[in-house]
Amino acid sequence: MRINCNMSAILANNYLQTTQSKLQASIERLSSGYKINRAADNAAGLAIANKMNTQIRGLNRANQNASDGISVVETAEGALAEINSMLQRMRELAVQASNGSYTADDREALQQEVDELSTEIDRIAKDTEFNKKCLLDGSLSQRAYTDSIYSSVMDFSTTVNTGTYEITVTAVAVKEKVTGDNLVSLGTAVSGSETGTISINGQKCAINEGDTLEDIYEKLVEVGNLVQVEVTSNNGDSISVGESFVFTSGNYGSSKNVEITCDNALLAQKLGIDTTTKVEGEDAKVALVTSTTEGFRATAVVSCDGNRVTVTDNSQFKMVVDIEEGLQAAITAGGGSTTLNIDVTDIGTMSLQVGANEGQVIEIRIPEISTKALGINNINLLNPDDSGEAISYIDKALEKITSIRGEIGACQNRLEHAIENLQVMEENVTNAYSRIMDTDMAEEMTNYTQLNVLSQAGMAMLTQANELPQQVLQLLQ
Repeated sequence: MRINCNMSAILANNYLQTTQSKLQASIERLSSGYKINRAADNAAGLAIANKMNTQIRGLNRANQNASDGISVVETAEGALAEINSMLQRMRELAVQASNGSYTADDREALQQEVDELSTEIDRIAKDTEFNKKCLLDGSLSQRAYTDSIYSSVMDFSTTVNTGTYEITVTAVAVKEKVTGDNLVSLGTAVSGSETGTISINGQKCAINEGDTLEDIYEKLVEVGNLVQVEVTSNNGDSISVGESFVFTSGNYGSSKNVEITCDNALLAQKLGIDTTTKVEGEDAKVALVTSTTEGFRATAVVSCDGNRVTVTDNSQFKMVVDIEEGLQAAITAGGGSTTLNIDVTDIGTMSLQVGANEGQVIEIRIPEISTKALGINNINLLNPDDSGEAISYIDKALEKITSIRGEIGACQNRLEHAIENLQVMEENVTNAYSRIMDTDMAEEMTNYTQLNVLSQAGMAMLTQANELPQQVLQLLQ
């Protein structure tokens, strides 16, 4: 027997330490609920679980992002619904004003309501916000730029690809103007032989005996306002003897003629105008630069309404460009034409991060919803002809609003499906993460019980092993 090296105690102690280490790990797993508490527990499993945890947290945040996107869409759609109601009311007023049974005062009341509704549409388009971001002012639409300060892209469909488009402009529309051929010579009040009726675009103005030149001017200005024709002198101010009357259309285009008639030749002579004068309006003259690789295709069709240029093509392609009179200088300098370069970019839309990784986004595009963008900024109900024309303009605006609401509604449905998909993905990835990281409590309790018994047994055996050397004392007796 040896007493310097108690091999039984050493052996029992080694086993006891091993058991204690395993028991400590088991207690740690039971306490934390995690199967892997440090890299040493399972290095590969920890690496996989960390990536899964990143994915889970990203999916959770993306779910909330998509919910925020639905709130954005709902806010915009609510404002568009109200604008749609106002457009319906404006159309109702236009239909009412197209009836010839109303007086000038009645039409002014109708016009006042239309003007107020137009102002409110512009205010809603400007002030509709979500988290301080404007939704309807065009800031959430793709950006398109031209290389001239006298032109701008008002609208384009989602089917317009990014790239450069070219339009050749050979003439811009100008406001139609009728200038008296002679100078005004009416220095006294109108005599009985000089009375008559002057018509501006069919709107009649009675010139009575005793009317002065100032009275006539005020009457013509009032009648001109009804048909959106500005009445001035050739000096740009009120009329005086020795000056000429100037009648200028308030709008552009072939549909905006200026016609002045006077049923009394003597009165016409005194005022320096002809008995019948008509100036036909003209639209801008443009042509498309087509290409088989980029820009407009050969199948694209262009039309002009005044200075508003509309290009359409297959697959619901549409682009609307406004040009101004100032472009005429470039046309003259270019020898009769100038080319507008239009750059359509992929920036400007609201990108919603609806995935856990880069590039997993949904774009929300809401074009500008101002009266100018809708083409109803010059609605005139002061005469039946313009009221009838207003109906068609409002119909186009309603069609555009309906189209935008349809796109927004489709986007909302897409976001709702995205949220459902994110929830399923998060559930499945979390389940996989749990299999790697979470402790199976029933299995671990079984393991813990086993190790606890071994630990107690090891402690008892170590005690017995430490007592064995005492038996040597019996040999010394």
